[in-house]
Amino acid sequence: MKTTKAQNKVLEKMTVGHWYSAYVLQCSIATLNALAKKKIVERSGGAVGCMFCPRTSTQFKLKETF
Repeated sequence: MKTTKAQNKVLEKMTVGHWYSAYVLQCSIATLNALAKKKIVERSGGAVGCMFCPRTSTQFKLKETF
């Protein structure tokens, strides 16, 4: 699957089994949403603050196999 330079940079920072926010990874939420759409990462966005501050409250996790 083809990924952009920004997506590759984020994937290098992530490890399997850990949850990350866009703020921790220092990337845009759009980059992580694109990876979720490609089914490379899982998204967990059920937090209360998700609507007000999605960059810190939405969590993403690298899938074991993609």
